[in-house]
Amino acid sequence: MIHGNAHIEFAGGEPKSTNNRMEITAAIRGIDETPPGSDVTVWSDSEYVIKTMTRGWKRKVNNDLWDQLDDVVANRKVSWEWVRGHSGDPMNELADTLARGEARAIRGSGSRKKANNRGDGQRRDESPRLSHLDSAGKARMVDVGVKPDTERVAEAKGSVTMSPETFSLIREGGFDKGDV
Repeated sequence: MIHGNAHIEFAGGEPKSTNNRMEITAAIRGIDETPPGSDVTVWSDSEYVIKTMTRGWKRKVNNDLWDQLDDVVANRKVSWEWVRGHSGDPMNELADTLARGEARAIRGSGSRKKANNRGDGQRRDESPRLSHLDSAGKARMVDVGVKPDTERVAEAKGSVTMSPETFSLIREGGFDKGDV
């Protein structure tokens, strides 16, 4: 969190949670750290949080957290900005580093290290890196934990551009190799 010239880091974890719940919780905690009446900008790589708050996406789950978020937002002027995750944004990379540390601590597979604040969003003990890349820079799978089944809907649209002659051949079935 950046408040004036101060750079404040906080992190936490919750066993058996989902990414969406953690993203909402992070927004609640960050906003709640600011005094009522403050102008606040939330930058997040969570489209779920940003678009729910800016575009009115439906709130089908996590209603307990949405209510808490509405409460902390109610007495502050909050702007919502989406940032692409793992695009090199120093604050997003720092947040990802803190989150990975908390996840390791919860799983018990690593020690919990407090990030050393250099004021530039980078840790002293670790150079910035992307979580989906190995030490050689090759893409690798990342365990995002067990998540409950959710019903999802996707809509796709597309277009095909072709010459009028090709379109006529398709309509007439005029190709030797079968139905296009």
